[in-house]
Amino acid sequence: SNADKSMYIGRDLKLDADDRLFNSGTGSVTSLEFGDLVTTINPYLFKESDKLYSLTIGKGVKTIGTQAFYSSGDDADTVGELSVTMGENVETIGSNAFDVCPKLYSINLPATLKTIEGYAFSSTGLGSITIPASVDSIGKRAFSSCESLSSIRIEDSTKPLKLWRGYDGTFNFSNADKSMYIGRDLKLDADDRLFSNGNGNVTVLEFGDLVTTINPYLFKESDKLYSLVIGNGVKTIGAQAFYGSGDDADTVGELSVTMGENVETIGVSAFDYCVKMTNISLPATLKTIGEWAFSMCSSLDSIKIPGSVTSIGKGAFGNTPLTDITFEDGDKPCSIVLGYDATFRNPQADYTLYLGRNLAYEGNSCPFPNATAVTIGSKVTSLAPNMLNNDKLLSVQVPWPTPIAIQENVFSGTTYNNGWLLVPGGTKAKYAAATGWKNFLNVDTWSLLVTLNVSGHGTISTPYGRATSGNTVQYNQPKDEPIVYTLTADNGYRLSKLTDNGTAVSPLPTLGTAQSREIGSTEESVTLSATFVPVNYTITYDLAGGTMPSGVTNPSTYNAETATFTLNNPIRNYYDFAGWTGTGLTSPTKTVTIAKGNVGNRSYKATWTPKTYTVTISGAGVTASNYSPKYGESVTITIADDPDRTLVKLTVNGTDVTNKVVGGKYTITNVSSNIEVEATFRSTKEFITMTGEYAVFSCPQDLDFSGSDLRAYIASGFNKKTNQVLLTPVTDVPAGTGIFLVGNAGQTYKIPYSTTSSIYMNFFQANLQKSTISATTGSYSNYTFGVQGGDLGFYPISGSTTLQAQTAYLQLPSSFVSAGVKVSVVFEDDIIDGIEDFYINNDGDATIYDLSGRRLNKAGRGINIVNGKKILVK
Repeated sequence: SNADKSMYIGRDLKLDADDRLFNSGTGSVTSLEFGDLVTTINPYLFKESDKLYSLTIGKGVKTIGTQAFYSSGDDADTVGELSVTMGENVETIGSNAFDVCPKLYSINLPATLKTIEGYAFSSTGLGSITIPASVDSIGKRAFSSCESLSSIRIEDSTKPLKLWRGYDGTFNFSNADKSMYIGRDLKLDADDRLFSNGNGNVTVLEFGDLVTTINPYLFKESDKLYSLVIGNGVKTIGAQAFYGSGDDADTVGELSVTMGENVETIGVSAFDYCVKMTNISLPATLKTIGEWAFSMCSSLDSIKIPGSVTSIGKGAFGNTPLTDITFEDGDKPCSIVLGYDATFRNPQADYTLYLGRNLAYEGNSCPFPNATAVTIGSKVTSLAPNMLNNDKLLSVQVPWPTPIAIQENVFSGTTYNNGWLLVPGGTKAKYAAATGWKNFLNVDTWSLLVTLNVSGHGTISTPYGRATSGNTVQYNQPKDEPIVYTLTADNGYRLSKLTDNGTAVSPLPTLGTAQSREIGSTEESVTLSATFVPVNYTITYDLAGGTMPSGVTNPSTYNAETATFTLNNPIRNYYDFAGWTGTGLTSPTKTVTIAKGNVGNRSYKATWTPKTYTVTISGAGVTASNYSPKYGESVTITIADDPDRTLVKLTVNGTDVTNKVVGGKYTITNVSSNIEVEATFRSTKEFITMTGEYAVFSCPQDLDFSGSDLRAYIASGFNKKTNQVLLTPVTDVPAGTGIFLVGNAGQTYKIPYSTTSSIYMNFFQANLQKSTISATTGSYSNYTFGVQGGDLGFYPISGSTTLQAQTAYLQLPSSFVSAGVKVSVVFEDDIIDGIEDFYINNDGDATIYDLSGRRLNKAGRGINIVNGKKILVK
């Protein structure tokens, strides 16, 4: 039955074997609905239904079988999109259930779902997918080869989610650029990459606060990754978790990493070869940094190691261009590695070092061969052997008088051409172990106290001290040399004031250029105070409606088409205004960049336009006036008139608006997001397809045959003499009534549902569900309609027989019928006055005329005059 058709299935189906419902694999089903009493959709049931464009799965369905809709809805001529409304109580989606459904663009998985089996949504057109927290496991390649999959969201849960990784990975070969949110721990079949090609083209990645562990190798070599957020629940980052990520030269300008506040362990090579990671803030909970963790990070120029860290592995910061290394103050020693695989092996630049704690290591080599200036913190009690033994060291600052145990050869071999060990007010007697020092001035000449004070975001630096961003630093230096200082401003700030012992310096010195300040003969102290304030940028933009872009302050006006605002305190190296949007607006059509070091106000221009949203509709016969509305526009939903069905429910973004539908229309005003419309209908007619000229039938609802060419009869009487049952025509048929139908073979009739006012005495028995009927029922004999030897009639049941649903059978008193004899039929509406009896007679010797008086060679169907009598021939 391959005509294009809609189909409603209201109960579970029991097939003789798991297979397609239609042998052709399609049945030309275009619209398919499973009712709320269906619990299981059989495997293969609608496999390769290529014209299917609307699928509704009822609330009772718990299991969708293997390949149930495999390769469906892919007809290029008739299907624009395969719309699937997923039932609210589905628990299992079988293997390949929606595999190779290229026009399945979106689907909402229910909160009851537990299992998604292998290849379930492979090779579909999905653009995004959200995995509910209820899902326990997802099979191999369940979402593989989805070429448009640009968003993956795994909802938050405390229970791990089982996935497949590598070549058979759950999301493998879905290579569209994508953002990904992971809200729970992942349990993989082995430690490996989530995508076998090493990246999956993930660009934006976030781990939620319920994730505790990032699996080893998980996003290794994710070369397009440019934004990584690690949630506050993560304690362990596995080995090579992000090895070689974010290095794509064409798409990644900088790899931004937001580290979780509770990370304790960073595994071996976790961020190794992340060449575009420019900075990272390590949390105060961190204890262990594994081997090679940040090796080869060729854009990382500074690192602060929290005081909580107790161990740093070999090569952890090897081959990096660090210019500033800080060991923050801590009470416990931190273990590092020396030698060929030293923690800071093969440095790519000279660097300054702040040492706020004791270090522990084995060996005699220098751990900091490129340190040029070192500041010793107050918690340091001992300097280990050879710690500062290099020929690049220019200064060592100890800005307090607390004694430090300086072990053998700390400075051995160091040449201090211009260097000093700065101990305010101290004497050499406190550091008797320093007998091997070279070229140091006598501490008695350190008579000048220098105070460096910074307000705002900037830096004052001298060879002996450095004050930054709201800090004050004091030290002593030889009185017989000038103070040489350099001022620099943080990005987005400028120097607004400099005072020397309270007197304003004018004109202000040039930033980045060394300044020399001579010492007066009577001066005992000098205080330099620098004030840095934000650089304000004025931005002019054109705005077509909407509100101000986020992050904008001090607008002079924002309800006109052109407005001006001031950007206060820019804090990044570069500001790209293409990233700012307002409510209902796209990004600007023009991009503005403010480079590091710009000062004063600058005027730029960027243009925003309203955002465009999408309208998605599920439910045949429902259309929208606009499928791509802009922000603030209206959309009218129209439900087409259809005499064969009636609207039951209309929802817009999950809200029931059925009672607001007027004249088949509902209008959505002021669009501000994507719109999902779902329409549910109920049929008003029974569709009856005649496979032959005659049929027996029953229906669980009242029917009205008036006005239809399909004729319905009840069995109202029986002629024991002729063994014939009398069929009486009816139009008003109550539910559960067995009837005899006469119509055209191959034609489908639409019979309206009604409310009956009739009841009949009827020898037909209804069979509403598939049933097994025996030969007799009590004192009655049962007959089924059929053909034997080319002769139509009702034949007695031998033993038992199985009848399909919505059929009927004839039941006669056993005492009135002869055993094993066929029962013929006669129609009451064919009987006219003068017919003495009804039977079939084709006697070749009879004289036969039709009602017009023409002689016939053989009796025809209908009324014949045979040997002077009116005879009915069927």
